[in-house]
Amino acid sequence: MKKAKISINMWSLISAMLPCFIFLQRHIMASQSVELIKVSPVMSLSKDGNDISDEIWLEENEKFNITCNALNSKPKVHLTWISSIIEEMNTTTWNKSTNESQLFNSTSVIEYRVGNSNDTLTCSARFEDEHPQWNTSIFIMSYVPPVMSLSKDGNYISDAIWLEENKFFSITCHALNSKPRVNLTWDSSIIEDRNITTWNSFTTGSQLFNSTSVIEYRVGKSSDTLTCSAGFEDGQIQWNTSIFIMSYESAPPPTTTTPSSVKNFTSATKTTRPDDNSLQMIIGVSLVIAILLIFSPITFAILWNELRGHRTMTSPTDQRAQGNIRPLPLALISRELPPIYDQTDMINDGML
Repeated sequence: MKKAKISINMWSLISAMLPCFIFLQRHIMASQSVELIKVSPVMSLSKDGNDISDEIWLEENEKFNITCNALNSKPKVHLTWISSIIEEMNTTTWNKSTNESQLFNSTSVIEYRVGNSNDTLTCSARFEDEHPQWNTSIFIMSYVPPVMSLSKDGNYISDAIWLEENKFFSITCHALNSKPRVNLTWDSSIIEDRNITTWNSFTTGSQLFNSTSVIEYRVGKSSDTLTCSAGFEDGQIQWNTSIFIMSYESAPPPTTTTPSSVKNFTSATKTTRPDDNSLQMIIGVSLVIAILLIFSPITFAILWNELRGHRTMTSPTDQRAQGNIRPLPLALISRELPPIYDQTDMINDGML
């Protein structure tokens, strides 16, 4: 038998397989190009909706929410937080894709409690293969706010005060228990003349500062608002305390309370001068005595005899013999007799 010969046209085979090969190659190249294209995210940090960068002051032992944004990345990124001093951190992260551009927006919020030391807080963004990686950081400076007050002659003052015109007064501004120390400045709406002295003291145990500033203030002709401000060196945070100075010329203005010297003078005057009630009482008693003397003849006769000394005689008979006792009118016999005479004496005297 003769074997059949099969002739294969190689060019025809290649021509038939070429379209499939081209299609497969394009598909592979397209898939490789998709995997290779990556878009870096735009990183930022914010607090209370405001972007922050570099450094920020946060009060010690307080909690704050800080947001990390990684926008317009391809593919999506994973966000992580790093703290040089980890006090307490709770994080919440979510991603959102934009269908039109196939870009992702990633956001992470951290609840951060400030410690008693400064800290560097970092937000990191990376792809799943962990390369490359992008970071954004802020330097957190912890602080303790000062306790502000004003004083004059050792007495604390607030709101408003009266000061005599064209005279100098020393007013002290206190900023106590702050961390770090603060700088004190004065501001006046009407600057006349002033000299300022400032010093700071440090409490070793608590690492807190006490700052004091004394201003020698000359009062002008108009009212003035005097303000003491405390702030850190970079001027990001300030605290203020103010008083309203009211000037007067020579005599002090009327006050609602009586000074102690006036009270003492008034009490002394009352002890040396009779008041109106005592005088009225004396007049009333005098009038009563005068009425009794006028409308009581018996009482008047007795008092008259007492004054003349006739009560020293031995008996009423001798007194009548001398004519010193006058007979009483009949109209007075029926009246009540005074306790000095008894009935026996009256019979002997002929009065009954």
